[in-house]
Amino acid sequence: MRKRPVRQIAVLAETDDTWGRQFVLGVAEHAQTHGPWMLLIEPRDHQGRLRLPDGWSGDGIIARLSSRAMAEQVRRAGLPAVDVLRDRRWYTGRRGTFGLWGV
Repeated sequence: MRKRPVRQIAVLAETDDTWGRQFVLGVAEHAQTHGPWMLLIEPRDHQGRLRLPDGWSGDGIIARLSSRAMAEQVRRAGLPAVDVLRDRRWYTGRRGTFGLWGV
């Protein structure tokens, strides 16, 4: 039987509230069941903003996109992404722009 590759997934969401902590816990539980996944959780820059680390090249992104800048950063990464907030202000309207966006 072939071993499944480890997927590297970025999880971008604030964890300073109950919703964010539950969200990350849910992703981690899903990863244990459907993985193997290696999770990059809540990286921040020096100003405390959620971001992808420079040069990070994973397999996908699960995010709570809370600003246009964050949405643009995810778009520039060019990876399949899911916005769990599904805030239409950040949606470009082009199908497939963020992979599974809006599902």
